[in-house]
Amino acid sequence: MNKKEGKADLEETKSPGKFQVFLLIFLVPAAFLLIASVIVLTLLDINPITKAKEAGIEIPFLSDGQEVEPENSSAENGEQTAFLQTQLKEKETNIAELEKELSSLTAENEKLSEEQERLVQETANQQNQQETEKSKNNEMVSVFKEMKGKTAAPVLLNMSEEEAVAILSQLPSDSVASIFEEMPPEDAAKYAVLLGIQAP
Repeated sequence: MNKKEGKADLEETKSPGKFQVFLLIFLVPAAFLLIASVIVLTLLDINPITKAKEAGIEIPFLSDGQEVEPENSSAENGEQTAFLQTQLKEKETNIAELEKELSSLTAENEKLSEEQERLVQETANQQNQQETEKSKNNEMVSVFKEMKGKTAAPVLLNMSEEEAVAILSQLPSDSVASIFEEMPPEDAAKYAVLLGIQAP
């Protein structure tokens, strides 16, 4: 039995297991190559960790929602920044033009408001003047109604034709007739013609 036990010990020490064979043939050389490649890449100033992350992002189940940054993203960002700055300058120019136009429109609006106020004031002044003239005219007409033709005729002859016609047109016809009787015939005829033209 000693021979059998010795053979069994020899067989056990001579034949390594499948796991040991796997470790010695595949895993140890792979680990060595991995460590050596990391050292070589580090010496070449290539960061293997970021490269591994980029490679992992491209694998569908390992990406975890991370996105690969494109290599020329800085160039695109520069172009986009330049484009946005150009747009910003255009917008600022447009804003400046609009502000200038707004200020000119505001100034024009103020001028128009002042003109409107002036016209309103002028209209009010004209209305006041017309009312004053009308009240004066009414007073004169009432005075001439009370006057006799003998007294009224010389006063009307000393007035301008327009004033005389305005007063005569508002007097009753019997007062006008008595005034015409006291006027010289050529003046009475002249005023009769003027009253006839203005009469409706």
